[in-house]
Amino acid sequence: MRYRGVELVNCGPPSRRGPYSTFPSGKYLGQRVEDIIRRDPRYFMWAVKEWLDVSPSQALLFELQTGGGEIPSQYIKSFPDNPRDIPDGRSPEDFFKSSKDREAYWRNLDLSIPNYDFDPSSAPSWWREFKQKSQDIDSIWERYFLYQQYVDQEWKVSRKMFEDEYRASQSK
Repeated sequence: MRYRGVELVNCGPPSRRGPYSTFPSGKYLGQRVEDIIRRDPRYFMWAVKEWLDVSPSQALLFELQTGGGEIPSQYIKSFPDNPRDIPDGRSPEDFFKSSKDREAYWRNLDLSIPNYDFDPSSAPSWWREFKQKSQDIDSIWERYFLYQQYVDQEWKVSRKMFEDEYRASQSK
């Protein structure tokens, strides 16, 4: 099943606005969008679902802040080639903590982390624990590395189970 970039319902194009550097209305009127993403990502996600288009850097910050929450591409507005011309004045480069983060971003390693939030029933048993641990991690590379540790551990358990079944079948 494909959940990345799923179409959100009730998102008619005529009522869409943005992107903004500060919220133009609502309970966070006048507050920076980045601060709202950090403080109240659910509210931000609701705004995107209902009416808000976002900048690429805001979408990236949301993904980093939520540990993989992805904004569908149709709600991300493209901007001029110069990232400093974006209303919020930031580019994805501003979020890199190290050269490993830059490499992980440009190799799209962060995209290999699935988002089970859209369909929790298909999530592995360790997903909630991973989300909890990755919440405080700002580094793309560190989050990817943590995800890989969980996947590797799951693989080791599965592999041992298959090896045990194989040995049992051979001893009969």
